[in-house]
This record gives sequence, structure tokens and C-alpha cells, in this order.
Amino acid sequence: MAPWTVWWQRNFFADLLPWIRPLMASSAVRVAVVATGVVTAAAGMNDLKDVVFRRLAHRRRPANEPVPKL
Repeated sequence: MAPWTVWWQRNFFADLLPWIRPLMASSAVRVAVVATGVVTAAAGMNDLKDVVFRRLAHRRRPANEPVPKL
């Protein structure tokens, strides 16, 4: 989510499990959350790029040419 916002400091899990609050305040955990988000976003953009390029390649292929198997 957003580890450097107020939401991160005051949320449901921190209120439900008080022992987790120091863990959530750790810079290492915050960096790990951000890194996971960046990797996930990059993977999603890569998947989106593949879909767009496949659609463009499909449009350029002549009608009598067979569809390549992936």
C-alpha cells in the first residue's frame, strides 16, 4: 500500500494485533513493501506490453497465414 502515509501507521491490523505495530514501523518492512509493489507493477506492465504487441502482430498478419503457437 503506502508505507509512508498516515494510513500505514493507523490501520486495522495494527489495532487488532498490537505486537505487529513495531514491525510495521520498521524501515526494512516499509522498503520491502515498496519493493514488492514496484516488482508487481513492473510485471504487470510487462504483461500489458506483451498483450499489446500480440494484438498488433495479429493485425499485421495476412489472413491466410497460420497463427503461431506459443
